[in-house]
Amino acid sequence: MLHFFEVKYSKNYDPIERITPAKLNKIIKTINFYMYNTNIELDYQIDALLVNNKLIEIVENISY
Repeated sequence: MLHFFEVKYSKNYDPIERITPAKLNKIIKTINFYMYNTNIELDYQIDALLVNNKLIEIVENISY
């Protein structure tokens, strides 16, 4: 299982709000392109690393 991380930072609000459905679609297209070009045939999941001031949080398997 491969894990791809989207890293988001925000001072004033929850950084997860910056990962929109459109952004997630772009991430998926990029991952698929990478996997195709490198001939990797493994399952993957997309995780988020969220930073808000002094708090760091990992959210596993983000999706809409």
